[in-house]
Amino acid sequence: MKTGNLKNAVALDASLEGLGRYGTQLRVARWLAVVAIFLSAMMLSGWLFDVDVWTRVAPDFDPITSNAAAAFLLLGILLYLSASHTRFISRAAKGARERWIMGLAIIVALIGLLTLLEYAFDADFGIDRLMVIGHGSDIASYPERMSLLSALTILLLGGVFLLRSLRLTPLLREWLALSAFVAGYLALMGYVYGAETLYRIGATAMQVQSAICTVLIAIGCLLLPPHYGLMRPVVSRGAGGLLIRRLLPVALFVAPAVDWVQARAAAQMGEFSLALVGLANVALLVFLVWSTGKAVQLAHSAQKTTEASLRETNEALIRSNVELQRFAHVAAHDLQTPLRGIGGFAELLKMHYESRLDKQGQDWLSRILHSAAQLQSLVRDLLQYSSIETQPLPTEAVDMNEVLDRVLRLLASAVQDTQATITHTDLPVVSGDASQLTQLLLNLISNAIKYRSSSSPNVHIAAERSTDTWVFSVRDNGIGIEPRHMERIFDLFERLHTAEQYQGTGIGLSICRRVVQRHGGNIWVESQLGIGSTFFFTLPIRPSLAQ
Repeated sequence: MKTGNLKNAVALDASLEGLGRYGTQLRVARWLAVVAIFLSAMMLSGWLFDVDVWTRVAPDFDPITSNAAAAFLLLGILLYLSASHTRFISRAAKGARERWIMGLAIIVALIGLLTLLEYAFDADFGIDRLMVIGHGSDIASYPERMSLLSALTILLLGGVFLLRSLRLTPLLREWLALSAFVAGYLALMGYVYGAETLYRIGATAMQVQSAICTVLIAIGCLLLPPHYGLMRPVVSRGAGGLLIRRLLPVALFVAPAVDWVQARAAAQMGEFSLALVGLANVALLVFLVWSTGKAVQLAHSAQKTTEASLRETNEALIRSNVELQRFAHVAAHDLQTPLRGIGGFAELLKMHYESRLDKQGQDWLSRILHSAAQLQSLVRDLLQYSSIETQPLPTEAVDMNEVLDRVLRLLASAVQDTQATITHTDLPVVSGDASQLTQLLLNLISNAIKYRSSSSPNVHIAAERSTDTWVFSVRDNGIGIEPRHMERIFDLFERLHTAEQYQGTGIGLSICRRVVQRHGGNIWVESQLGIGSTFFFTLPIRPSLAQ
């Protein structure tokens, strides 16, 4: 039996995109995309227009292959589209944009995959020379195939956007982007320190242009929301996140750059020049430490102010909630007397004067009685709902077998009328309020009987022990619930059917949720339309039994 309901946070996290929470990192991602697009477009233009200097960063570096330049251009476009806001475009335009993203991601992934297959099977699909024109006999001096590292990173980054377009496995997307970043970063460090093994696997080296584009696009991918285990600390608004954002770029890029400058200064400058470089490096590090400390201090002062404001708001909400609960309880209680009067006098009118009324009058009288009964049921349910929080919660031992017996006695007439079959396993003893737990099982089992299919109701109640909770289940063979309604059925006054189809007020499951939450548990449903539903709820294990 399933003991939990995995709730996907992707939709909630992504819905906040562009609303201020992710504004800065999305802007950074777009700027990284622009730089990658510019570099890759320039390199691809070098191939298309036979401008050799555009295909390499320096005369002594190898040129990038044309298909690698095209792949990085597409990746830059994908990153820019993914980091752009979508709240102001129409649904049709948004759908077209998503289709473009998926199509481009598939093309990029195929470029990387086909190159890897060429290496794996020693084949030549000709994809490296599709856009090579005008080089004549000099083509032999250019690389015939993109490097293995470039193909791997292109495949990884294409997979990131493909999974993002399909809204699948967000944590895997972060790991793919991180893997691509590590490969590109190591290649860059290989060029900085002259360590060829870091950027060469086999006969072909990863060009420095490819490494730069890989790092830019991978960082942009890591900045795209939603964020999970890897990036949550980086984008958090606390002091820890601020420190990471300040110091991580220093560790990754400033420190190697300083080391490179010092190495060049030691080889080409005198002692005085080397000392000046060292002092400049010290000044830079001092400035970074000072600015980071100041930013952390300001963030800490702002955090304390925000916490105080949130505390005041929370206290005000608690007071407002208590007042609303008290008002609902008093209003529901005071409405009972006039409603009983309306219903009673309508019954007397029906008893003594119904025969004197014409059909229209009899119909109106019937409507009055029906409406009064509905209002009385609604007020009674509202009173139960509001009284859950107003009454103190005892921690007495409650035998759920006795609770179930009490519920079945209350439902004996409905069970007999519908020929329902009620079965159950041995139920545990829990801590809580016996009357509220009775109301919980009463609502769940009566719903299982009410929302029955053409077959006779078959209801099974069971409980299994988890680590520190009991997981109860109420399974039926009823009409079932569509997946899109499984959350909203627990909201107050939510009904999936009209009053003519099934009587009710839409409060029963809200009462169930309030009771379970007040006892420190959770409630959820698993269902198949036309087959049946299973309602699960958890209750804590009694301290004397939690061993």
